[in-house]
Amino acid sequence: MNDPLEGFSSFIELQRRHDELLERQAEFERQPGPDASGFWSEVQAFVGQARATGAVLDTSRDRRA
Repeated sequence: MNDPLEGFSSFIELQRRHDELLERQAEFERQPGPDASGFWSEVQAFVGQARATGAVLDTSRDRRA
């Protein structure tokens, strides 16, 4: 897992990670497990990375790269 303070290297990388988390969430909804805390920790890390990415990808051109 990436350092949440580092951010994603591109918007596409951010989208891919978001898609992965959405797929995992759907799996949890289909088959609830005894402990989803690890998943929610990953979600929190994703949000931190996304925020850090927003500080770097501040122009439309950067977000499309």
